[in-house]
Amino acid sequence: MFLIEGDSALGYRLPLGENLGEPSVGITYFRQAATALAEPSGLNAGATAQAPIIPVQDAIGLLNASLDWRDLLGKPLDLSLFGKNLTDKRYFTGSAALNFASVNVAEPRTYGLQLRYRFGKN
Repeated sequence: MFLIEGDSALGYRLPLGENLGEPSVGITYFRQAATALAEPSGLNAGATAQAPIIPVQDAIGLLNASLDWRDLLGKPLDLSLFGKNLTDKRYFTGSAALNFASVNVAEPRTYGLQLRYRFGKN
């Protein structure tokens, strides 16, 4: 069964039967337009009111994917394999509040495995 969530997520459940569990695959894509990275005042060090220096981050697109298997082999066990930022885009994240700005380098391409056991009722 295909699942579409919002404008940028697509998933598919693989019908294997209750005794094998419920595997599914998913892909998400997120796009952000170009963004100005500036201090709250709009001026960076060395800038003047007549010639502000406002660095701009280009537009970015992020691709994530996952393989999830709920009730693995009929047990209360869930397995998840995932990849984030699969195209390894380099970009910044940040925030500004109370005349303080913070800019961080975003996480690079990341892979992971998660195994979860459910005790008691689902």
